[in-house]
Amino acid sequence: MSHIRGEVLIRRPVEEVFDFVADERNEPTYNPNMVSAAMITDGPIGVGTRFSATVRTGRRPLGMEIEYTAFDRPHRLASTSAWQRRTSPAP
Repeated sequence: MSHIRGEVLIRRPVEEVFDFVADERNEPTYNPNMVSAAMITDGPIGVGTRFSATVRTGRRPLGMEIEYTAFDRPHRLASTSAWQRRTSPAP
């Protein structure tokens, strides 16, 4: 299991930043390797929310599914990711 930690100073309220990052649909705006992301569950974002995403890894885009396993706004966000097999190009 991988753990990713980092720190960036952003002059915005912590709740605003947490909400932006927790919505995976925003990740393509700050991660050049994320081609697209869509929420595939209904309701508010929290534990159990799933996203379908396409990332660029080498020569071709790959699909992945992200599921939130912990959500304590605005303190903690944890997820698991699994690669998806695609038989056709991603949207």
